[in-house]
Amino acid sequence: GAQSIRVHGLITAYKDSPYQPDAICVLPSEFIRNQARAHVLNWKSTFKVSQLLGMHMRIFKRGTQMAGEGPAMMTRDGKVDKEAETNCKLDGPTFAYLAAVVVWTRWRANFYPEATVLASNEHDTKTLFKSTLPLGFKKVMPLMWVYPLEKYVESVTVEECSSALGAVLFDCMVCAFADRFIGNSCSSMSHYIHRIRVSFVGHPWNYSELIGGHRWNHLILEARKFIAGQLDPTASDQGAQSSARMSTIA
Repeated sequence: GAQSIRVHGLITAYKDSPYQPDAICVLPSEFIRNQARAHVLNWKSTFKVSQLLGMHMRIFKRGTQMAGEGPAMMTRDGKVDKEAETNCKLDGPTFAYLAAVVVWTRWRANFYPEATVLASNEHDTKTLFKSTLPLGFKKVMPLMWVYPLEKYVESVTVEECSSALGAVLFDCMVCAFADRFIGNSCSSMSHYIHRIRVSFVGHPWNYSELIGGHRWNHLILEARKFIAGQLDPTASDQGAQSSARMSTIA
């Protein structure tokens, strides 16, 4: 059957120059912005929370059949870039561990996530909950509940694809209106959300954190050891070590 390929990463393009990161080329429509704002206000009212965390958990996969899939990252000489693969393509538990380090170290003085909205290309809610709930994230709400990922993948007609792209932009704006945001530094969509937050919504730039990449190498290794059961989370110096490593990331 027919398959539609939506390169929605193109909406993240810089308007003039990458040296002007606040200049957004494509801004979601007023209808989508209002819809996202209304959902955020409704969730805060329903769950009686004042501090909402938005997370974009970008899961990198192999293949071309599902959202978020793609080939391995390559070097200029055509070899697999092992460093990029290790530090950028974060699995759900690793990403959530790093997000927890950000929340409980860098932001702990003035932010406590009472609820978390989660945008992701991962369609398995069990995976999303398994990644986030054990690390202390409360009231996790996957945004796919608003627009199932299966509808996005299966869309073919112009109307279906427009609806699918609108769903992606809705996710962006929900994360943009959240009080704090955590995304993947190797994801163009995470960068797009961050720029909307700063230039359109008006959040301070340090109310967002994009994790992953070479600077996060030590914390990524720590996260994977923790997940593999090689670190004792109750060790008295474990939190101090994580905080120290976090302080080295500008």
